[in-house]
Amino acid sequence: LLREAARPVLTTIGTRGYGRTGIGSEIAIGEGVIGGAAATLHPVKISDLSRVRRFSAAITLSTVEEARSIPLPGLDGAMSQLAVPIQFHKRLVGVVLIESRNRLAFGREAEVLVEVVARLAGAAIAYSDAAGASEAAPITAPPVAPQLGPSFKVLHHNFDDSIFIEDSYVIKGVAGRLLILILELHLKQGRTDFTNRELRLNEAMRLPDFKDNLETRLLLLRRRLEEKQAPVRLVHVGRGQLRLDLQGRPAIQHV
Repeated sequence: LLREAARPVLTTIGTRGYGRTGIGSEIAIGEGVIGGAAATLHPVKISDLSRVRRFSAAITLSTVEEARSIPLPGLDGAMSQLAVPIQFHKRLVGVVLIESRNRLAFGREAEVLVEVVARLAGAAIAYSDAAGASEAAPITAPPVAPQLGPSFKVLHHNFDDSIFIEDSYVIKGVAGRLLILILELHLKQGRTDFTNRELRLNEAMRLPDFKDNLETRLLLLRRRLEEKQAPVRLVHVGRGQLRLDLQGRPAIQHV
């Protein structure tokens, strides 16, 4: 999970070993095992979850019922959890969480190993953001006419930038603003190719000056669109470049 630049939350950008990916799910800093590791910048470990399992299940059920949220993934029957903060120069970048169905699953050796992974991840994410911010790759593909044929509905909620495609929730926040900006540029200019740099500098993105995590938001958005099998995809075509792939014409509505 990575920290949002403008809000005190962490967003899931990748998972492994779960029945559902949970990509795009959020948890507040300070909440639970994950949020606790983020708030304290120290590992948090639980070795027997049997006493809190019912409470965790109730939280998951209530989250599923919310229209604009994605439930956090969870390992059925998990007994042990270890959350380690991802840092770079003592600044919170995110959190990595591992789970096991066994009690007392994670000893000191496992904790040290995950801490090493977290340090490497922090450096890699910081490098990716820095490289993306300085990237100025040229656009070589000419504009194309907006695709004709069957249209699909894209609903954009202005207050939280949540996006619904054909009444199915996709994403919100910075990633939602990214998607709606790209779609509107396509409809206005007939373009399908974009650079990370131009998106970062576009005033409509309202990105903070100190940290924007644009590259990780694009990664989150690409994975979420693929997971939803949406009629719109974003394809990485080169360093700092992406291409819009549509199956039909987006009909955008702002509310």
